[in-house]
Amino acid sequence: MPNNEEHPAANEHAKVVIKVDGVDKEIRPGSYTLSDFKTAVEIDQSKVIEQLIDGQFVDLADDGRVTVKKGEVFASHVRRGGSSWA
Repeated sequence: MPNNEEHPAANEHAKVVIKVDGVDKEIRPGSYTLSDFKTAVEIDQSKVIEQLIDGQFVDLADDGRVTVKKGEVFASHVRRGGSSWA
C-alpha cells in the first residue's frame, strides 16, 4: 500500500494515471516499496522495473521505493543474467 505520509492532503480514494509497459494504469499516488508497486500495477515480482527519468530508463532497486505522483512512465523486463563466459 502507498505511504501517503509524504502527501498528507492526498485523497485516499483518488487515483492518478501512470504508464507501465505502454499501458495506462490507475494507481493511488504515494510512496511504494518496489514489491508493493509491482503488485499494484500487476507486474510479476521476478521482473525488473525501470523508470523513465530525464529521457532514460533507469533500473529501480528491488529493495528501494518508488514515489508516484502522476504521469510517470515505467517498463518491466526479465532479469538479465549476471555471469559472463570470459
